[in-house]
Amino acid sequence: MNFFKKTLAILLITSLGALAACSDDNEKKASNNVNNVNNVNNVNNDDNNNDDQDTGLNDTEEPEQDADEPEQDVDNNEQDANEPDPDTEEPVDEDEVDGALLLKDLTQDQVNVLCAYKFDQLEPTYDPAVPAGEGNCFFWGIDDAYMVENSEKAATCQASMDACMNRGYKRENIVTEGCMDEAVRAECDITVDEYKTCANDRAAASIAHNILMLEKTCADLATASGRNAIEDLMFAYENPESCVNLDKKCEFLEKHMTEQQ
Repeated sequence: MNFFKKTLAILLITSLGALAACSDDNEKKASNNVNNVNNVNNVNNDDNNNDDQDTGLNDTEEPEQDADEPEQDVDNNEQDANEPDPDTEEPVDEDEVDGALLLKDLTQDQVNVLCAYKFDQLEPTYDPAVPAGEGNCFFWGIDDAYMVENSEKAATCQASMDACMNRGYKRENIVTEGCMDEAVRAECDITVDEYKTCANDRAAASIAHNILMLEKTCADLATASGRNAIEDLMFAYENPESCVNLDKKCEFLEKHMTEQQ
């Protein structure tokens, strides 16, 4: 068997979302902070002095300046009053997303709820402190080993796996929004219930498969028999029945969720 000939395809199938967790090239998403500043223009002193010389009414013009300033404050208050209060916005609850709805008919808020639901099922594969997460790190080691000569595969795998295991994990670092390709979703006739059933089954299958991979180690990549044994384990993954229809009707719907460091 030509080892790793189909490694990348297997990695994509078995760890949708989770593979992004350990990659050194993982996309960093950060929100740009935009500060809106209300600039208040000060009255030019030189212009005031010129006005004073022309009119000789220094005492009568200053109250007009003072009178203008409260109007600026009122305008700012009116602007603040018109801004939406984020505390009053009602978040979409998972139970409020009708299971009979088609994915193509969902609002963006409803899509975000489903993405968060999907991650909740996959979360063990992100955490290197549990076996499913350790198995995912092993996958990353194997993936990096694919790029080097046979004599370097074991060491490369171990270095990559160690980096993945030591990276730490925080739930709040996961960006769950955007787990579906919007162009594909717009044509997808799968229901919410069908999507959630597949998400449950695929997560369970991925967790079990990641744990199964731990029967071998990076050291097994040093020999041809060890590489073949690892390849056999990789191909032991089976796509859940509940996902077959989804993958057929809405191909390339799923997108990796990313992890900020």
